[in-house]
Amino acid sequence: MSWLTDLLGNVKGDLLKKLLAPRENKTLQQTLTPTPTPRESYMVNEQGKTVPRPTERPMDPKWATITPGQTTIKRTTQEPTPTPRKQTTKDVTLKDGARATVWATPYDDLIDNFFGGVSDEARRVLKWEEGQGENPQYNTGKGWVSDKGQHEDYNYDENYPWGEVLKYVSSKTGKRGLKETDSDAVPDEDRGLFRINSGTFYDLMRRKKDIMEALGITNYDDMFDVELNIKMAKLIQEEQGWKAWHAAPDDLKDAMANLNILNILGGNTAIA
Repeated sequence: MSWLTDLLGNVKGDLLKKLLAPRENKTLQQTLTPTPTPRESYMVNEQGKTVPRPTERPMDPKWATITPGQTTIKRTTQEPTPTPRKQTTKDVTLKDGARATVWATPYDDLIDNFFGGVSDEARRVLKWEEGQGENPQYNTGKGWVSDKGQHEDYNYDENYPWGEVLKYVSSKTGKRGLKETDSDAVPDEDRGLFRINSGTFYDLMRRKKDIMEALGITNYDDMFDVELNIKMAKLIQEEQGWKAWHAAPDDLKDAMANLNILNILGGNTAIA
């Protein structure tokens, strides 16, 4: 019976080989076939060269644009969208029935924010007619020049036979009429969008320093900052009205004068 055992053993071995062969071949094929890699995308840059297309992510400061093979990460940020002006040039009817123009300015958002219900009047102080007003060019920097080419920052006394003489005010009290040789003398000048006068500034700094500091105003150089200049103008307007600006339209200055008379007749002399 040994020959039968050998025969069966050979049959089993051949059968096992046939059964196992497909599985071994499949495993070998899987081993030899590499895993496919995604195709890299290319693009033509501005110089006409073909380069790998960068992997883009949403435009957000937290993300980065990464180019394949790039060793450093270049972060991208989105430019802020400019805030559009709220106002446009328009015509309004004054209390006496007359018509007037309210000119749009580059700083209407700030003017609306700080002047509120009198923002149109504030715009008319700056410019109430073509070329007329406290600052019709809306210049906010140093060295403001009028339409005639004259430097209007400084104020001069014209009552001298030898010509104009620069005026001076006190940097401690705002008092006017100082001499150049006085220790606290500084030029009598106007600065910024609403042409804030140095004498007026130092006078209010003496009397309302705490309020000014709460507004972020600490020195006269702050008047070159548009927002601080507008805050200061509102503080002056609340105390003195529009008559504080010599180039304001007459109807605004006259309205303040009439209000002063009514307050005096009523026993209230708090308005300057």
